[in-house]
Amino acid sequence: MATVLQRSSFSPILADMLDFSNAIYDADLQLLSQAANCPVHLAAMKFSAEEAVKGVGPQNVHEGDVLVLNDPYRGGTHINDITFTKPIFYKGQLIGYGVSRGHWMDLGGGGAGGQAFSTHIAAEGLRLPPLKIYSGGKLNEDLLAIILNNSRTPHFIKGDVQAHLGALLAAEQELQRACDRYGVDTVRAAMSWSGSTRAPSPTRSRLSAA
Repeated sequence: MATVLQRSSFSPILADMLDFSNAIYDADLQLLSQAANCPVHLAAMKFSAEEAVKGVGPQNVHEGDVLVLNDPYRGGTHINDITFTKPIFYKGQLIGYGVSRGHWMDLGGGGAGGQAFSTHIAAEGLRLPPLKIYSGGKLNEDLLAIILNNSRTPHFIKGDVQAHLGALLAAEQELQRACDRYGVDTVRAAMSWSGSTRAPSPTRSRLSAA
């Protein structure tokens, strides 16, 4: 995921500074693996993924969807860190999520790069609630137009959206390849903690109640 994102991103903050993170979660949004990219993202990405799925509604998450979120009050670190969450299915079964977060160079606000030093978050730039930027594999052109219209660097954004999608597709392809090779039951078992004493997931409870 990290290699695909770095090599295909358009903005230098991703391609050169590697200010991004990528991770894979199970179907209950429990962390399975996260690349050692940007350490500040290590704990926060899980909450953004949870909020993205909860905000859209677990029942409304389908194959080919990609959710987007950058709200600091919903698991984000700051507005420039934008998080993409992709549900991964195998033969119609949800088996996990790929999550890719990147620090985008500019999403509006009172100063370049969102450095407004403001007293209210509205002055820091475009704040996205949980939305689908891809639905059934189709890009949400209206949402992309809003994002482009609120950035000083729109020439990077289309490429970066595609780069994040590429990273998520890499996660999807590798999980599906594992299911092809070992079987989905074995992959699910490998995802779970060893033994049968694992406590119920708080994520599972929150999402099932949504």
